[in-house]
Amino acid sequence: MNDLMRLKKQELVYFVIFLGLLLGIYIWVYLVAPLPGVGNNLLVNLIYVVFSAYPAIILWKILRFYDKSEVPRGIWLGFFIGFVLFLLGDVSWSLWNILFGEVPTPSVAEFFYIPAYIFLATGLFCQYGLIFPVNKIKRMIASHVLFWFFGISVAAVIVFLRSGGISLDDLIEYLYPVLDLLLAVIAISLIRTFAHGSLARPFWGFLALFFADLTYAILMESGSYSFVVVDLHLGSLIADVFYALAYITFALGFWTHYAVLKYDSQAHMDIRSG
Repeated sequence: MNDLMRLKKQELVYFVIFLGLLLGIYIWVYLVAPLPGVGNNLLVNLIYVVFSAYPAIILWKILRFYDKSEVPRGIWLGFFIGFVLFLLGDVSWSLWNILFGEVPTPSVAEFFYIPAYIFLATGLFCQYGLIFPVNKIKRMIASHVLFWFFGISVAAVIVFLRSGGISLDDLIEYLYPVLDLLLAVIAISLIRTFAHGSLARPFWGFLALFFADLTYAILMESGSYSFVVVDLHLGSLIADVFYALAYITFALGFWTHYAVLKYDSQAHMDIRSG
């Protein structure tokens, strides 16, 4: 048992060190832009895709511990599909950014980002349903209808109040933080339900994602976001580091659950074999 706990802590330390080193390189490139030509954009986008990939990879490992008949599998399957779509959206966004510079809104990435929220919301609704059971089908349908109606309506009101009209690009930019906020509200409820324990850690990332998308939306509307890495462009640095930190928060939260499944199952097997 002690050996397993030592391995668990050691694996976590290595994981944190690896993500910390990547984040340090990421920030360093933004601060000094050391590479010529498109080199800086290429490097930061590659590192960002690594950050984006880790939650999906860990979620895939979590899914392997659940049979298709087990109810919790629906939670992690929803998160897995959502983060795979986020990863595909990030790859699309990064490729456009590397090849052409400024990424328009809407872009091909929206075909991945927006559907991702369907599955992330489904995962949270499933988790909520395990704690507060009601009619599953009616609850799921009603929850999704309210989620999207409220999200689109609030985003439209914000855009109208800020600009006096509604355009598709502004609506999409503000739709993301509004949807993030809705997910974060559900996540906060789950965090409080789990008394801030280990079961709550996978949900902290939704709060970090809200701040990242909100910062990006504000910078985009004000014209303060740069799609080309230049030294000491603090607006882009802050927004993109927030995104990186959001993915790191998700990765560490999901890893916590994965470690419980992995090492607890090994400990159980050791006890039975002993």
